Amino acid sequence: MIRVPDSVQPVSEIDQATRQEIVDLLYFLPVLYPGGAEWLTKRLIDVERGRAWADLVRVNGELVGISIALKKPSGRLKISTLFIAPEARSHGYGSALLDRMLKRAAESGAPEVYITGASTVRAQLEPLLSSRDFERVALEQGRYGPGRDEDIYVRR
Repeated sequence: MIRVPDSVQPVSEIDQATRQEIVDLLYFLPVLYPGGAEWLTKRLIDVERGRAWADLVRVNGELVGISIALKKPSGRLKISTLFIAPEARSHGYGSALLDRMLKRAAESGAPEVYITGASTVRAQLEPLLSSRDFERVALEQGRYGPGRDEDIYVRR
């Protein structure tokens, strides 16, 4: 059965319940990334203060996806989070989130959009990104520790 999202919603105010849902969805951040919990707290504050964008995907009221992006001082847009819960993948939710971020990039005049992803998820991430004209331009070895390599993708 294909699950249709309730909506892909932009977020600017994050109440405590939604904040906890986001933390629960991204439970792996502190494990994979040094300072991941603190980073997420700061990024959600950036969203609330209008310095970053976030979109949520809900299915039957349950949070299953999120994207967060920040326009850098250079004008480039960095998509810092693009995540769909494993049980909700392959239904177009990631595409919907990415398309919304690309629309924001165009509207804000960003000359370039980039995203990084663990090389261990390349097989899942790269088809989506390449379908939107992203190119893998580099591999940063050991970015978050030994054996924890990050692919860097750019769309110009």
